[in-house]
Amino acid sequence: MEKSTTSAVSPASDLMAKYYGSRPGWIDGTTQFRGMIERHLTPLSQVLDIGAGSGRQSHFHYSGKVARFVGIDVSDEVLQNPNLDEAFCCDAAKMPFPDNSFDIVFSDYVFEHLPEPDRAVQEIFRVLKPGGRFFVRTPNKWHYVPIIARLLPDKTHPGLLDGLAIRNQEDVFPKHYLANTAARVRKIFLAAGFQIAELNLIEKEPLYLVNWPPLFSIAVAYERLINSSEKLRFLRANILGTFLKPEQETARYSS
Repeated sequence: MEKSTTSAVSPASDLMAKYYGSRPGWIDGTTQFRGMIERHLTPLSQVLDIGAGSGRQSHFHYSGKVARFVGIDVSDEVLQNPNLDEAFCCDAAKMPFPDNSFDIVFSDYVFEHLPEPDRAVQEIFRVLKPGGRFFVRTPNKWHYVPIIARLLPDKTHPGLLDGLAIRNQEDVFPKHYLANTAARVRKIFLAAGFQIAELNLIEKEPLYLVNWPPLFSIAVAYERLINSSEKLRFLRANILGTFLKPEQETARYSS
């Protein structure tokens, strides 16, 4: 859950150098997620970003690199997103695209906001071409950040997010956490007809605490503990998944 838009660049750099500079092979979660997607992109790919937003904080710049880069969002800010070839203001559970439209679909920190994740996954399956892939990054509801968020009233979240340096436009939307455990994700995607290519829980650097160095150091200790044992993986911050639509559909079961 390292996604951050802090303006305090120097403290972040100093803390990262102190705690992570000597850890060989360490990559941040955004780089890892982008790598999952980009390994499968080609100049002919038709790509859909679910929850593309305004694009001001986007890590995904695929226009001109693929055949078509489309974004959707429930906020009409998506219509001003400069990174997209096409933008649509709509719900993920009801998208205005024909069947079998996209080779790649992805969502980054969106599933926690979905009030009907089952329907959204069914729609994703519908708009993907046979053999297409869906990539997701979303918080694990058993990590301490979502637990704290669920304990606090929604009206306190904007000020808290500002203070913790994780204020993003998508954070103003309610969070439901209805598809935010590995078991729940597995069930929903299998029910929709997907095959699971990859489903991991990861814990990365706590950039959301960059404005609070003492808390950052405590969170680093948590990160190292949680990553030290597979028995503790259920407490890691984020769920990363890759799901494949089979070349030929098989019978589905209901959730």
